[in-house]
Amino acid sequence: MADRISSLPDTLLCHILSFLPTIESVATSVLSKRWRPLWRSVPSLHFNDQIYWQYGETYYRFVQLVYTVMLRRDVTRPIERFNLECVSCLCDPSVIDTWLIATIHGKVKHLSLLLPSDLNLPCCILTSTTLVDLKLKGLTLNSRVSSVDLPSLKTLHLRKVHFVEPRLLLQILSACPLLEDLLIRS
Repeated sequence: MADRISSLPDTLLCHILSFLPTIESVATSVLSKRWRPLWRSVPSLHFNDQIYWQYGETYYRFVQLVYTVMLRRDVTRPIERFNLECVSCLCDPSVIDTWLIATIHGKVKHLSLLLPSDLNLPCCILTSTTLVDLKLKGLTLNSRVSSVDLPSLKTLHLRKVHFVEPRLLLQILSACPLLEDLLIRS
């Protein structure tokens, strides 16, 4: 039987792979030489440390996967979506900061984060000119935020986000001139 999927253009295959968790899109590289480089151009990255535990891997392997993807992806292609769910007690704040800074430099448009409440949001996220959609859950915004500028942001969802100072919420809202969808819970 002919392999019709492999004959599709790279852009379409990357679009299809973007619906998978990143660990699975990377795994498609073993299918054939044709599939080997495709995961590097996938515009959507989805990392969930809980899914990784289901594969019977260690937390170190999860960290290694995220670093590998971030370092080996095609940097000429912007990151359309970045979804990080990292709720393990093994989360290292400096490692997560590094991933998020790389994501912002990748010109991400849609960012969704579920992080432990003791983690602080890196300041560079609040000055991203490319973010259109920002969804935050379970982290802290501290007083070290000096400036906020989100000129393209249209959607902002804040769930269980702890603001060290109430002025930070007002500062964020006033820095979003195009905001259309706002959700604040807890």
